[in-house]
Amino acid sequence: MKIAFDIMGGDNPITEAIAAARKFKKKFSNVSIVLVGNQNQIFKHIEHNEFEVVHADEIVEMTDTPLNAMRKVNSSMYQAIKLVADHKADGVLSAGCTPCYVALLFFLLKPIEGIRLLGFAPTLPTLKNRPCILCDCGANINCEANDLLNFAKMANIYSQSYYHIENPKIGLINIGSEEHKGLPIHSQSAKLLESDPAINYVGFIEPNNILSGVIDVAICDGYTGNLVLKSLESGLKTISVLLKDEFKKPTNWFGAIFSFFAIKSIKKRFDYRNYAGAVILGLNAPAVKTHGSADTLQFFSALTSIYKLIEAQLAQKIKKVIKK
Repeated sequence: MKIAFDIMGGDNPITEAIAAARKFKKKFSNVSIVLVGNQNQIFKHIEHNEFEVVHADEIVEMTDTPLNAMRKVNSSMYQAIKLVADHKADGVLSAGCTPCYVALLFFLLKPIEGIRLLGFAPTLPTLKNRPCILCDCGANINCEANDLLNFAKMANIYSQSYYHIENPKIGLINIGSEEHKGLPIHSQSAKLLESDPAINYVGFIEPNNILSGVIDVAICDGYTGNLVLKSLESGLKTISVLLKDEFKKPTNWFGAIFSFFAIKSIKKRFDYRNYAGAVILGLNAPAVKTHGSADTLQFFSALTSIYKLIEAQLAQKIKKVIKK
Protein backbone atom coordinates (compact mmCIF):
# COMPACT_ATOMS: atom_id res chain seq x y z
CA MET A 1 0.00 0.00 0.00
CA LYS A 2 1.27 3.45 -0.92
CA ILE A 3 -0.10 6.92 -0.07
CA ALA A 4 0.73 10.07 -2.05
CA PHE A 5 1.09 13.02 0.34
CA ASP A 6 1.04 16.61 -0.97
CA ILE A 7 2.96 18.38 1.80
CA MET A 8 3.31 21.84 0.21
CA GLY A 9 -0.23 23.21 0.09
CA GLY A 10 -0.90 23.87 3.77
CA ASP A 11 -0.45 27.00 5.88
CA ASN A 12 2.05 25.51 8.34
CA PRO A 13 5.71 24.60 7.71
CA ILE A 14 6.25 21.25 5.96
CA THR A 15 7.86 19.93 9.14
CA GLU A 16 4.33 19.36 10.53
CA ALA A 17 3.44 17.10 7.58
CA ILE A 18 6.79 15.28 7.71
CA ALA A 19 6.44 14.66 11.45
CA ALA A 20 2.99 13.16 10.82
CA ALA A 21 4.35 10.94 8.04
CA ARG A 22 7.14 9.77 10.35
CA LYS A 23 4.67 9.01 13.17
CA PHE A 24 2.37 7.19 10.75
CA LYS A 25 5.22 5.13 9.34
CA LYS A 26 6.15 3.93 12.83
CA LYS A 27 2.60 2.75 13.49
CA PHE A 28 1.89 1.31 10.02
CA SER A 29 5.21 -0.09 8.85
CA ASN A 30 3.55 -1.95 5.96
CA VAL A 31 2.50 1.32 4.28
CA SER A 32 4.76 3.50 2.13
CA ILE A 33 4.32 7.27 1.99
CA VAL A 34 5.44 9.34 -0.97
CA LEU A 35 6.21 12.94 -0.02
CA VAL A 36 5.35 15.20 -2.94
CA GLY A 37 6.83 18.70 -3.01
CA ASN A 38 10.02 20.69 -3.38
CA GLN A 39 12.77 18.13 -2.80
CA ASN A 40 15.30 20.81 -1.83
CA GLN A 41 13.12 21.73 1.13
CA ILE A 42 12.06 18.17 1.98
CA PHE A 43 15.60 16.69 2.08
CA LYS A 44 16.54 19.21 4.79
CA HIS A 45 14.12 17.53 7.20
CA ILE A 46 14.37 13.80 6.47
CA GLU A 47 17.01 11.10 6.77
CA HIS A 48 18.61 9.51 3.72
CA ASN A 49 16.10 7.07 2.13
CA GLU A 50 13.60 7.67 4.94
CA PHE A 51 10.81 8.46 2.46
CA GLU A 52 10.25 8.26 -1.26
CA VAL A 53 10.16 11.83 -2.60
CA VAL A 54 8.60 13.08 -5.83
CA HIS A 55 9.83 16.54 -6.78
CA ALA A 56 7.30 19.25 -7.63
CA ASP A 57 8.51 22.84 -7.91
CA GLU A 58 5.11 24.55 -7.99
CA ILE A 59 2.47 25.08 -5.31
CA VAL A 60 -1.28 25.47 -5.73
CA GLU A 61 -1.93 28.54 -3.59
CA MET A 62 -5.09 29.13 -1.55
CA THR A 63 -5.84 32.06 -3.86
CA ASP A 64 -5.60 29.97 -7.06
CA THR A 65 -8.66 29.13 -9.10
CA PRO A 66 -9.35 25.58 -10.35
CA LEU A 67 -8.33 26.75 -13.84
CA ASN A 68 -4.97 27.98 -12.52
CA ALA A 69 -4.49 24.66 -10.71
CA MET A 70 -5.08 22.78 -13.97
CA ARG A 71 -2.26 24.75 -15.56
CA LYS A 72 0.17 24.07 -12.72
CA VAL A 73 1.04 20.55 -13.86
CA ASN A 74 4.27 20.61 -11.85
CA SER A 75 2.52 21.50 -8.60
CA SER A 76 2.70 19.18 -5.61
CA MET A 77 -1.09 18.80 -5.60
CA TYR A 78 -1.26 17.88 -9.29
CA GLN A 79 1.65 15.44 -9.08
CA ALA A 80 0.33 13.74 -5.92
CA ILE A 81 -3.05 13.08 -7.55
CA LYS A 82 -1.35 11.96 -10.77
CA LEU A 83 0.54 9.27 -8.84
CA VAL A 84 -2.82 7.71 -7.97
CA ALA A 85 -4.18 8.23 -11.49
CA ASP A 86 -1.11 6.44 -12.87
CA HIS A 87 -1.57 3.58 -10.35
CA LYS A 88 1.69 4.42 -8.60
CA ALA A 89 -0.12 5.13 -5.33
CA ASP A 90 -3.37 3.90 -3.78
CA GLY A 91 -4.65 7.11 -2.18
CA VAL A 92 -3.90 10.82 -1.87
CA LEU A 93 -3.91 13.47 0.87
CA SER A 94 -3.66 17.26 0.61
CA ALA A 95 -4.23 20.28 2.83
CA GLY A 96 -4.30 22.65 -0.14
CA CYS A 97 -6.98 24.80 -1.73
CA THR A 98 -10.27 22.88 -1.56
CA PRO A 99 -11.89 23.97 -4.88
CA CYS A 100 -8.64 23.31 -6.73
CA TYR A 101 -8.21 19.92 -5.06
CA VAL A 102 -11.74 18.80 -5.92
CA ALA A 103 -11.36 20.02 -9.51
CA LEU A 104 -8.05 18.19 -10.00
CA LEU A 105 -9.45 15.02 -8.44
CA PHE A 106 -12.43 15.16 -10.78
CA PHE A 107 -10.15 15.76 -13.79
CA LEU A 108 -7.38 13.25 -13.00
CA LEU A 109 -8.99 10.46 -10.97
CA LYS A 110 -12.42 10.73 -12.62
CA PRO A 111 -15.73 10.16 -10.83
CA ILE A 112 -17.27 6.70 -10.60
CA GLU A 113 -19.58 5.98 -13.53
CA GLY A 114 -23.05 7.19 -12.59
CA ILE A 115 -21.80 9.91 -10.23
CA ARG A 116 -22.33 13.48 -11.42
CA LEU A 117 -21.01 15.31 -8.35
CA LEU A 118 -18.38 14.37 -5.78
CA GLY A 119 -19.35 14.41 -2.11
CA PHE A 120 -17.19 16.19 0.46
CA ALA A 121 -17.72 14.14 3.63
CA PRO A 122 -16.18 15.07 7.00
CA THR A 123 -16.98 13.16 10.20
CA LEU A 124 -18.49 14.85 13.26
CA PRO A 125 -18.32 13.63 16.87
CA THR A 126 -21.64 13.21 18.72
CA LEU A 127 -23.00 12.94 22.25
CA LYS A 128 -23.62 9.23 21.76
CA ASN A 129 -19.96 8.66 20.91
CA ARG A 130 -20.99 7.55 17.41
CA PRO A 131 -19.55 9.36 14.39
CA CYS A 132 -21.90 11.27 12.10
CA ILE A 133 -20.94 11.73 8.44
CA LEU A 134 -21.88 15.05 6.83
CA CYS A 135 -22.20 15.00 3.03
CA ASP A 136 -21.86 17.30 1.11
CA CYS A 137 -20.14 20.12 2.99
CA GLY A 138 -18.72 22.35 0.30
CA ALA A 139 -17.86 20.61 -2.95
CA ASN A 140 -21.11 21.53 -4.73
CA ILE A 141 -23.45 24.49 -4.39
CA ASN A 142 -25.98 23.54 -7.04
CA CYS A 143 -27.29 20.02 -6.47
CA GLU A 144 -30.23 18.07 -7.82
CA ALA A 145 -32.36 15.55 -5.94
CA ASN A 146 -30.59 12.61 -7.59
CA ASP A 147 -27.23 14.01 -6.46
CA LEU A 148 -28.41 13.99 -2.84
CA LEU A 149 -29.59 10.41 -3.32
CA ASN A 150 -26.11 9.47 -4.55
CA PHE A 151 -24.53 11.27 -1.58
CA ALA A 152 -26.72 9.15 0.69
CA LYS A 153 -25.80 5.92 -1.10
CA MET A 154 -22.08 6.67 -0.89
CA ALA A 155 -22.16 7.88 2.72
CA ASN A 156 -24.22 4.83 3.66
CA ILE A 157 -21.48 2.51 2.38
CA TYR A 158 -18.83 4.72 3.99
CA SER A 159 -20.55 4.47 7.39
CA GLN A 160 -20.91 0.69 7.10
CA SER A 161 -17.44 -0.08 5.76
CA TYR A 162 -15.34 2.43 7.69
CA TYR A 163 -17.19 2.83 11.00
CA HIS A 164 -18.84 -0.62 10.96
CA ILE A 165 -22.30 0.80 11.66
CA GLU A 166 -25.03 -1.59 10.57
CA ASN A 167 -27.97 -0.03 8.76
CA PRO A 168 -26.92 3.63 9.35
CA LYS A 169 -29.69 6.12 10.07
CA ILE A 170 -29.74 8.75 7.33
CA GLY A 171 -31.35 12.17 7.68
CA LEU A 172 -31.85 15.04 5.23
CA ILE A 173 -30.90 18.44 6.65
CA ASN A 174 -33.80 20.90 6.54
CA ILE A 175 -35.17 23.91 8.45
CA GLY A 176 -37.70 21.66 10.18
CA SER A 177 -38.68 18.02 10.58
CA GLU A 178 -42.19 18.49 9.14
CA GLU A 179 -42.75 17.02 5.65
CA HIS A 180 -44.09 20.26 4.15
CA LYS A 181 -41.02 22.36 5.08
CA GLY A 182 -38.08 23.22 2.86
CA LEU A 183 -37.44 23.86 -0.82
CA PRO A 184 -38.64 21.68 -3.73
CA ILE A 185 -35.29 19.84 -3.72
CA HIS A 186 -35.96 18.68 -0.15
CA SER A 187 -39.32 17.10 -0.93
CA GLN A 188 -37.97 15.59 -4.17
CA SER A 189 -34.92 14.15 -2.42
CA ALA A 190 -37.03 12.81 0.45
CA LYS A 191 -39.19 10.84 -1.99
CA LEU A 192 -36.10 9.31 -3.63
CA LEU A 193 -34.57 8.40 -0.27
CA GLU A 194 -37.81 6.88 1.01
CA SER A 195 -38.16 4.72 -2.10
CA ASP A 196 -34.65 3.22 -1.88
CA PRO A 197 -34.81 -0.04 0.12
CA ALA A 198 -31.06 -0.03 0.78
CA ILE A 199 -31.22 3.28 2.67
CA ASN A 200 -32.49 3.62 6.23
CA TYR A 201 -34.00 7.07 5.74
CA VAL A 202 -35.39 8.59 8.97
CA GLY A 203 -36.67 11.90 7.58
CA PHE A 204 -35.72 15.56 7.84
CA ILE A 205 -33.21 16.57 10.50
CA GLU A 206 -32.53 20.04 11.85
CA PRO A 207 -28.87 21.13 12.20
CA ASN A 208 -29.19 21.54 15.97
CA ASN A 209 -29.78 17.78 16.31
CA ILE A 210 -26.74 16.56 14.39
CA LEU A 211 -24.36 16.39 17.36
CA SER A 212 -26.98 14.62 19.49
CA GLY A 213 -26.21 11.35 17.69
CA VAL A 214 -29.75 10.58 16.52
CA ILE A 215 -28.48 9.96 12.99
CA ASP A 216 -25.34 8.44 11.48
CA VAL A 217 -25.39 10.33 8.17
CA ALA A 218 -26.57 13.89 7.46
CA ILE A 219 -27.24 14.67 3.79
CA CYS A 220 -27.45 18.12 2.19
CA ASP A 221 -26.14 20.28 -0.65
CA GLY A 222 -22.64 21.71 -0.33
CA TYR A 223 -23.77 25.25 0.47
CA THR A 224 -25.92 24.11 3.39
CA GLY A 225 -23.30 21.65 4.60
CA ASN A 226 -20.52 24.22 4.64
CA LEU A 227 -22.64 26.60 6.72
CA VAL A 228 -23.56 23.79 9.13
CA LEU A 229 -19.95 22.62 9.54
CA LYS A 230 -18.51 26.09 10.10
CA SER A 231 -21.31 27.00 12.53
CA LEU A 232 -20.70 23.86 14.59
CA GLU A 233 -16.92 24.36 14.64
CA SER A 234 -17.36 28.01 15.60
CA GLY A 235 -19.81 27.11 18.38
CA LEU A 236 -17.45 24.55 19.91
CA LYS A 237 -14.48 26.93 19.72
CA THR A 238 -16.53 29.72 21.31
CA ILE A 239 -17.52 27.51 24.25
CA SER A 240 -13.87 26.50 24.71
CA VAL A 241 -12.76 30.15 24.81
CA LEU A 242 -15.52 31.08 27.28
CA LEU A 243 -14.54 28.25 29.63
CA LYS A 244 -10.88 29.27 29.55
CA ASP A 245 -11.77 32.91 30.27
CA GLU A 246 -14.01 31.94 33.19
CA PHE A 247 -11.50 29.57 34.78
CA LYS A 248 -8.84 32.27 34.70
CA LYS A 249 -10.87 34.26 37.23
CA PRO A 250 -9.66 33.69 40.84
CA THR A 251 -13.23 33.05 42.04
CA ASN A 252 -13.45 30.05 39.70
CA TRP A 253 -10.06 28.43 40.40
CA PHE A 254 -11.48 26.02 42.97
CA GLY A 255 -14.16 24.84 40.55
CA ALA A 256 -11.59 24.55 37.76
CA ILE A 257 -9.51 22.11 39.80
CA PHE A 258 -12.41 19.73 40.36
CA SER A 259 -13.72 19.96 36.80
CA PHE A 260 -10.32 19.75 35.07
CA PHE A 261 -10.47 16.06 34.11
CA ALA A 262 -14.10 16.25 32.96
CA ILE A 263 -13.36 19.23 30.71
CA LYS A 264 -10.19 17.57 29.39
CA SER A 265 -12.22 14.46 28.47
CA ILE A 266 -14.89 16.52 26.68
CA LYS A 267 -12.24 18.52 24.82
CA LYS A 268 -10.54 15.35 23.61
CA ARG A 269 -13.85 13.83 22.53
CA PHE A 270 -14.85 16.85 20.46
CA ASP A 271 -11.39 17.84 19.23
CA TYR A 272 -11.88 18.27 15.48
CA ARG A 273 -8.20 17.40 14.92
CA ASN A 274 -9.10 13.76 15.59
CA TYR A 275 -11.58 13.97 12.68
CA ALA A 276 -9.32 16.08 10.50
CA GLY A 277 -9.84 14.42 7.14
CA ALA A 278 -12.83 14.98 4.89
CA VAL A 279 -13.24 12.05 2.51
CA ILE A 280 -14.03 12.87 -1.11
CA LEU A 281 -16.75 10.37 -2.07
CA GLY A 282 -17.46 9.34 -5.65
CA LEU A 283 -13.92 8.89 -7.00
CA ASN A 284 -12.27 5.80 -8.42
CA ALA A 285 -9.64 5.92 -5.65
CA PRO A 286 -9.47 7.21 -2.05
CA ALA A 287 -8.78 10.91 -1.54
CA VAL A 288 -8.83 12.93 1.67
CA LYS A 289 -8.67 16.67 2.26
CA THR A 290 -7.57 18.09 5.60
CA HIS A 291 -7.55 21.64 6.99
CA GLY A 292 -5.16 24.16 5.46
CA SER A 293 -3.97 24.88 9.01
CA ALA A 294 -3.40 21.19 9.76
CA ASP A 295 -0.78 20.31 12.35
CA THR A 296 0.99 17.00 13.00
CA LEU A 297 -2.01 15.45 14.79
CA GLN A 298 -4.42 16.43 12.01
CA PHE A 299 -2.14 15.12 9.26
CA PHE A 300 -1.67 11.87 11.16
CA SER A 301 -5.44 11.51 11.57
CA ALA A 302 -5.96 12.13 7.85
CA LEU A 303 -3.27 9.63 6.84
CA THR A 304 -4.90 7.04 9.08
CA SER A 305 -8.22 7.74 7.35
CA ILE A 306 -6.75 7.03 3.91
CA TYR A 307 -5.15 3.84 5.17
CA LYS A 308 -8.51 2.58 6.49
CA LEU A 309 -10.33 3.65 3.31
CA ILE A 310 -7.92 1.68 1.15
CA GLU A 311 -8.19 -1.36 3.43
CA ALA A 312 -12.00 -1.15 3.41
CA GLN A 313 -12.00 -0.98 -0.42
CA LEU A 314 -14.56 1.81 -0.18
CA ALA A 315 -14.31 2.97 -3.80
CA GLN A 316 -14.91 -0.54 -5.11
CA LYS A 317 -17.94 -1.02 -2.84
CA ILE A 318 -19.45 2.31 -3.92
CA LYS A 319 -19.01 1.33 -7.59
CA LYS A 320 -21.09 -1.79 -7.03
CA VAL A 321 -23.90 0.15 -5.33
CA ILE A 322 -24.03 2.93 -7.93
CA LYS A 323 -24.12 0.45 -10.84
CA LYS A 324 -27.26 -1.25 -9.47
